Amino acid sequence: EPQTGPPASTAEVDTNRLAYSGRAPAHRQMARRARRLGVWYYAETVLRAMRAYVWPILFYAVGQPVLYMVAMGIGLGALVSSGVGAVDGVDYLTFVAPALLVSTVVMSVTGEMTYPVMAGFKWQRLYHGPLASPVSPAQIAVGHLLAVVIRFVVQSLIFWLVMVAFGAAPGAWSFLV
Repeated sequence: EPQTGPPASTAEVDTNRLAYSGRAPAHRQMARRARRLGVWYYAETVLRAMRAYVWPILFYAVGQPVLYMVAMGIGLGALVSSGVGAVDGVDYLTFVAPALLVSTVVMSVTGEMTYPVMAGFKWQRLYHGPLASPVSPAQIAVGHLLAVVIRFVVQSLIFWLVMVAFGAAPGAWSFLV
């Protein structure tokens, strides 16, 4: 079908339709674009691969903070509060929740950046294809890191919302955790 009106932006163009239309950019232009935007291209690739596991990721992102808040905050917190009470006016759940958030994200990022990266080089060879493109190894590494950071910023936000729901995030500045 012929396109009428001004051409759509590159973000809006359907790549299959573009490829079959014969109006695809020249190879040099696509290579320049890949060299310039390689970090974002690879980050998009990793995030799209994560979509295959969206339900387990969401279940983990919501279930883990809820279980931590119930176990460490309410369960253990009730024992600590009954024995010692609040420390400087801060109850145990409010005291321990930021540490739980940080430790959860650090452990999860470590898990995402160790074995999957080694597997991508050694067994699954995920990095061999992008290396054959104009994208540099540094762009691949930073793109992978960017995708993981995006995922865990979202996961941290979900954890913080659970903290707010449990009353463990007092004050307006608690989102900075």
